[in-house]
Amino acid sequence: MAMKQEFSKVAVAVNAVVAILPIWSSITPADAAPPPSVSVTKKLAPAPWSKPPLSLNQVPKVFIEQWRQTGKRGPVCAVLAPINLGKGQGAKPRVANFGTGAWAIAYDRTGLPGRKPDGSFCANCGRGAFGIAGTGGDANEPSYPSFPFHRQWADGSRADFGLEGGKSLPYLAYLKINNQRCLYNVWSFLGRDHLEYLLQHLRFVKGAP
Repeated sequence: MAMKQEFSKVAVAVNAVVAILPIWSSITPADAAPPPSVSVTKKLAPAPWSKPPLSLNQVPKVFIEQWRQTGKRGPVCAVLAPINLGKGQGAKPRVANFGTGAWAIAYDRTGLPGRKPDGSFCANCGRGAFGIAGTGGDANEPSYPSFPFHRQWADGSRADFGLEGGKSLPYLAYLKINNQRCLYNVWSFLGRDHLEYLLQHLRFVKGAP
């Protein structure tokens, strides 16, 4: 009799499980609550030029002299100068020609690659090995987003850069700086690393806004 009761209990338990199974099997993955989405926002770095500006005596005089000749004042095309030259240390700044309404400074140092007066490449003449220009171009115009490399900063500034013409030195950056209306050019025959180094070491100059 006791054994019969035990079999009865087992039968009841099995029937209960069978009765429950269809309920669980009807739940599909679509019915399950989706996992909470995780939004990852990459924080942009502060712009190098958001750091304290250089004093006039920290900048080669040719920068200020050339900038003043353009007649650009205020938030039009402020002077930007590198606080350090990296691999170009020892190079001498001079005026470069970037056309009407532009200020431009090129750095020369014999032994570095550069560009001859006729515009052709030279392996060690060091002429115009690197430099920066505040061009007559408008920063609001498109500036070759097809360049393969891009950099943005927290203040809204942006640089698009790559090999000039897409195939040969120098590396050239089109730099748009927040609250400045001109398009800046920064270039280097010393390679992409040096160009990015220059971008990271650019500062405004106090008294040349």
